[in-house]
Amino acid sequence: MTPARSPIPDDADLARSTGRRAARRAYWLAHGERSLARNLAMIGALGWLVVTPTLAGVFLGRWLDHRLGSGIFWTGGLLTAGVALGCALAWRRVKEIEREDDARPPRSSAWSCPCSAAPPSAWRAWSLSG
Repeated sequence: MTPARSPIPDDADLARSTGRRAARRAYWLAHGERSLARNLAMIGALGWLVVTPTLAGVFLGRWLDHRLGSGIFWTGGLLTAGVALGCALAWRRVKEIEREDDARPPRSSAWSCPCSAAPPSAWRAWSLSG
């Protein structure tokens, strides 16, 4: 049996976690976020990548079961194979999107982080008015 890990992180875990967070923040500041439309399109495409092989497996399985009189043997097996194939295709597409995002050039240096910019005077007046 392996010894249980302590719930309190040690210095190395904390340093790794802090380093990953700093790297993600630096990446976000340099590249920004994908647009909402691009995220929605990606979700739709990933859904179709899973649904299409699944339905193809179901239809082919039903056809084979009908032709061979084998109950739901082929439907169950090909349904499982379709889901597995769809998930593998979706995983591969997500990794491609991550590589595309990593290859995207950083934003121009003229851009400044909105969190560091002072809010417009109208916002200041509104926030002071309580």
